[in-house]
Amino acid sequence: MTGKGYYTVQAKAYCDKKVMEEWIENVWAPGIQGPSVLVLDSLKTHKMECVRTRLVANAHTSVVYVPPGVTGLDQPMDIAVRKAFKDRLRDIYVKFVIEKGTFSDAAEKR
Repeated sequence: MTGKGYYTVQAKAYCDKKVMEEWIENVWAPGIQGPSVLVLDSLKTHKMECVRTRLVANAHTSVVYVPPGVTGLDQPMDIAVRKAFKDRLRDIYVKFVIEKGTFSDAAEKR
């Protein structure tokens, strides 16, 4: 997919079966040249039989799962950067809501 992008949307903003299957078909599989291994965390969607089957059948990919609870241990950016950023953003948001009051409807949040 050199030079191309792909996106999909899920109403609740998380990775569900449809999003995962689209990712396999449109992002992962086109770039696979031979047998591959994909390391995934223990998200319920990642462990669905249909996802594993599609990875094996359509992308010649074996799946290895990171044990639950250890994803953060091997992702220093999550700990060192993203967590600090998200914590700071949350603090700013809480301060804003306290100072300005809460939003009265969804339109004001936009």
